[in-house]
Amino acid sequence: MLLVTETVVDFLGKPLTVSDHAVKRFAERWRFFSPVDPLPINFLKTLTKLLHNAKLEDMNARGRLKRLLNNRCIQAEYWINSGWRFVIVQKNGQKELTTVERNTF
Repeated sequence: MLLVTETVVDFLGKPLTVSDHAVKRFAERWRFFSPVDPLPINFLKTLTKLLHNAKLEDMNARGRLKRLLNNRCIQAEYWINSGWRFVIVQKNGQKELTTVERNTF
């Protein structure tokens, strides 16, 4: 079982808090989609590298509305890279990576 407290990484020159939930979802989805490739020992570094190479998703209005309604009307940014989606929200005046999705879009 992963025990990771929230951590802060650099994202676009600013701090980004990575929630424990995001780390757990990344590890869970890595294992599901890459059953023959073990989770990297320094998986947080791998997650950060994927995030740094991500591009802001150009979601259509319908998709954005659906997401907004499903997420209790919380605005979010969606960054994608190689089948991974990183969901970033503004929380207490700082950006936070709240979850990591895989091939759900």
